[in-house]
Amino acid sequence: MDLNPEFEDNHRPEKELESPEALFSIDMSANVGNGTIATANQGSMLNFPINSPFGCCGNFLPSIDLVNSFRTNPATGLPYLDDYNKHEVKADIGILSSQPFTPDAGTLDPRLDWTAGRRGIPFKDWGLMPGNDWIRNSVATGPYVNLKNIYWNATKNLYYDGSAWAPGSAINYNVISFADVLLLAAEAEAQLGNLDAAQGYVNRVRMRAANPKGFVYKYKDDSKPELGFSTTPAANYLIKLYPEGNFKSGGKEYALKAVYFERKLELAMQGHRFFDLVRWGLADSFLNAYYAYEVTKVTEVTGMKFTPNKNEYYPIPQTQIDLSTVNGKATLRQNPGYQ
Repeated sequence: MDLNPEFEDNHRPEKELESPEALFSIDMSANVGNGTIATANQGSMLNFPINSPFGCCGNFLPSIDLVNSFRTNPATGLPYLDDYNKHEVKADIGILSSQPFTPDAGTLDPRLDWTAGRRGIPFKDWGLMPGNDWIRNSVATGPYVNLKNIYWNATKNLYYDGSAWAPGSAINYNVISFADVLLLAAEAEAQLGNLDAAQGYVNRVRMRAANPKGFVYKYKDDSKPELGFSTTPAANYLIKLYPEGNFKSGGKEYALKAVYFERKLELAMQGHRFFDLVRWGLADSFLNAYYAYEVTKVTEVTGMKFTPNKNEYYPIPQTQIDLSTVNGKATLRQNPGYQ
């Protein structure tokens, strides 16, 4: 077990068989000759940017809150754990793709541009992300698109499957990665008070992200992305390790906050965040703070709220409750708040 050399390796089908990081994956395949995408990535079928080269449908988009989380402090190279939304990443909300826009010039964690497509930044080898042309309504949902489930143009014939109206890709879904395990170990060590050990695990994950080989780079020619990448980073990337003794001097609460934030950055758009917040007992405060901020930027979250002791779980379908009946009495009980 080990980390892949580069962050993006986790989402490249050609790297999957040799990946030391993929501990438990759902295997996806494409173009297997059955005329369907039943064995392709059904989890991302509806999540490709709309009106893009990829097909349907643009339903799973990075939030503004998430993108702001990748801002780093220019003095330390560390994230803003408490007030990242006060250090917003420049966004093109409501700006037409035909109108000028200059991407954010501030310091950023390089994992951002392998996680969220941003206007004016190389979108793998497809060209510069055009902005609102690939989004249904940025005023409603924000200006970013998902990147992790997008295949590369150079290998689309192998890893893209468009045999149905909602296409898929052969990018595996990593249920458990070694980075995930390292951060779970960091969490356990922090809870036990072993703060130096927790910091070591977090820094191991950050060290991979800080390797310039894994940065997104500008194209040699923006009009011809197929010519490859230059040696100039696509944005002002700055990420550093937590300094020696940082977790210990900050204390257990600070250490856990840093671990939790690192999971947000490393595993973004992979389906972990909600369950982490519930597991930590933070879903109420974090999600309602998220809605309060996000509604100042986009309309889609208007009226949304998290209700504690209810929204931690989905309701059990009534049909399943009915099927559990024995001797006229249902053995399953509906989850709290849904009666």
